[in-house]
Parts: sequence; C-alpha cells; structure tokens
Amino acid sequence: MRTLYNTYHHVEVNMKIQKSNNKLFFATYNHQLVVAGGRIVTRTLIVLKSGGIPMMFTTYDRFVGKSGNALMSLESNNAQSVTFVCRFLNFCFFEDYHIKKLTDINSNMIITFLQKYGACTLNGDENVKGRSKNTVGRCVNIVIDFIRKIEDEGYKTQVDWHKIYQTTRRANARTRRVEKVERLAFEIRCKEYLNPIFRDITEDAFQIIMSVVLDRHQNIMMLVALGAFAGLRPSEACNVRREEYGGIKFEWEGTKIRNITIDISTELNLRSDGVPVGGIKKHREQKVYPNFINVFSEIYNTYMDFIEGRKYETDYGPLTTNNNGMAITYNAYLYEFKKVVVEARELMLLSDNPRTQSYGQMLFTHSLSPHIFRHFFTMKLVQYGETVPTIMFYRGDKNPNSATTYIQNKSELIKQLNDVEDEVLDYSMWRAERIYGQSE
Repeated sequence: MRTLYNTYHHVEVNMKIQKSNNKLFFATYNHQLVVAGGRIVTRTLIVLKSGGIPMMFTTYDRFVGKSGNALMSLESNNAQSVTFVCRFLNFCFFEDYHIKKLTDINSNMIITFLQKYGACTLNGDENVKGRSKNTVGRCVNIVIDFIRKIEDEGYKTQVDWHKIYQTTRRANARTRRVEKVERLAFEIRCKEYLNPIFRDITEDAFQIIMSVVLDRHQNIMMLVALGAFAGLRPSEACNVRREEYGGIKFEWEGTKIRNITIDISTELNLRSDGVPVGGIKKHREQKVYPNFINVFSEIYNTYMDFIEGRKYETDYGPLTTNNNGMAITYNAYLYEFKKVVVEARELMLLSDNPRTQSYGQMLFTHSLSPHIFRHFFTMKLVQYGETVPTIMFYRGDKNPNSATTYIQNKSELIKQLNDVEDEVLDYSMWRAERIYGQSE
C-alpha cells in the first residue's frame, strides 16, 4: 500500500505561525492561464493558508471530482466542489479532529461533518440561517466522491463503507427486475432557509435604477441590459465582445430584428495585461428573450452612440471598457453599480409611491449587487407565464432549482411587481428626463 503524502508534516514545520495567532487552514486558490486562441482556463487548487497568505500548495484537489468522470471540457472548473472539500478538510485537520494525513479519515468524521453541515452547526456557521436540501445533497456527494477517489487511486483510508452506505433492493418498474441500490446508512437533517427573493426589487425601483444608469452611468448600460434583458450573470456580461468580434449577433427579417444571440461559449482573454474580467458559469450562446429584443436593441444603439470614437483594445474587442480602453472587470462593474445604488436610493426616497420609499429606506441597511438585474429578468419571465425549462434556457441554468423556486412563488412575484411593461426602455428614458430635467 502506498503512503499518501503527509501534508501535516509541513503543518508542523509552520507551527510557529500558529503561535503568532495566524491560524492555518485549507482554502481555495484560483490559478488562471491563457491557452491557445486566447482562451482563459481556470483551475481551483487547494492550498494551506496562514493569515490569509498561501503558505503551501497541496495536491488534494486532484481527488476532487466524481470517480470515473474522465471527459471534461477545457473550460470546466470544479470551484464549488473544491470549496466543499476544503470545508471538510478543515473540519478533519484543524477543528473537530486533528488528523495528520488524509488516510486518517474515518467514517465517523464523514458522518459528523455532513450532519453538522446540514444542521448549520459547523465552525463558522454562526451567521448561516440555513442550507437548502439541494446544497446539502451536493456537499454529501462531493465529500463522499472525494474519499472514494482517494481509495480508487490506491490509498487506504479508515472508512468503513458499511457505515456510510447500506444496500437495499428495489423493483425497477421499467425492467420489472429487482435491483440493488445504495443509500446513505445515516440520517442528515437540514436546517432549511428560503431566501426572501421576492423583496429584492420592485418594478418602480427597477425603473429608477435604470434611469440613473441611462442618464449618468452610460458606461455600464450594456452590462445592465445583458443582465436585465438577456439574463446573463454580471461576470458573464463582462465577457461579451463587440458585434464585429462575434460577441453579439443580430438576425434580421427585413427591417425587423428576429433574434439576438450573445456569444459566451468560450472564456477568452480580453485584456492586454491578462487580468481576468470574470468567470462564465455556463458556456453557451444565449438568446435574448423575444419580448425584450426591442428594448435590448434600443439600449444597444444608445450605447454604441455613446462609445463612438472611444479607444478600446482592438486585439481583444471588449464590448464594455474602462477609461483606458481595457475590458471592464466584474469588480470595476460592482464599484460603478454601487454608485448607481446610492444615487437611485435618494430618488426613491423622493417618490410619491410609499412602497418605493420603503425600498429606498431598505437600501441603507441592505446591499444590492448587479445580480439584481438577472433576478428582475427571471421575475419577468415568470410573469410572462414561462415554464421551468424555458426559464432555465434563458437563464443559462444547469439545474432547475432556481427556476422552480421562482415558479413556486409566482403569486408573491405578482404582488411585488406591477403589470408587465413591454416598453421598459421608453418608460425609463421618460422617467430619467423627468427626474433629472427638474434637478439640473
């Protein structure tokens, strides 16, 4: 039997660090590189940190990933899986147990960790209100696959798999055969918490935010449009290139735009300095929702007029740039959006709509991120009567859980929003003119 590399030996070497109140812990580290064709590849590694500073790289991330899954796309990354494993490693090495190597892991450690994760009683869970069954289920599968992969590669742990899984028999209705199936041999109780997504934004609040963007923050208007009317995640919007570079594709039928497609199928390097602008969670060609084609194209035309003559890095073709002509990063987008929120908040407080005033007051204690536009987009699709598969398609979701949550709370959405407005942009422009015209 081979001996697994003893990371804890190196931990002991650095014990002086702990004595200076810099606690050692496992953490993720994103390593990015540019490969052929300008594509960005991200790999999430597991490192030992002290005081937030990486002290040593481990090889533990090579055990993360479902056993037998040999075929993966170049752009795929297992960041979330690695995060679950880091949590488990910290639990075993530094928190509830103090093992010295991976092969010291036993059944009780796995069971206790997963039960505590479901109940939100792990170290650091003090402010965690709850976890969904889906999240807990993913954690269960990833941690157990992690241990199995260790053993698949020839290392013997202390795990008694009879304590982890029990084999039962079940009749297959399709084949009419009795099959053996594995199920967990222990119980995990979840402390569930349903995120109150239905108070995130109202129609009127959205209109005010849009008016501020269109009037005073035109540099990010396409990022906003890509989220609000195409359902892109904020970091995905930062990856969009110009039309002439294939980033946005317009399909015409005579004088009318029939389809608009956003190409985020590949994460490319968009800056000469190599700084990543943000990740793409699902690589795809995303169509703009049909009811938003007109408003999206109007914002696009307004934006193109705004940036005419502005410099940009022609070797990369980013759609949205900073003052230096380089592709805007997600962090820069977030920084600009926070300015928008402050300005919009003051306008909400002046509104004659009591609900909008309340929303403005809420923004003093609650923060917003650009993700709000993707949320608004989803709410609109629900209002239009779309089903889970359609919502998943236009959101670029890998699983139905998010869409299902919105559908299940459709009545609450309708209470929070006014009737669907097809001409959102026209209304926003009118409101901007009215508000700012009086204040200038």
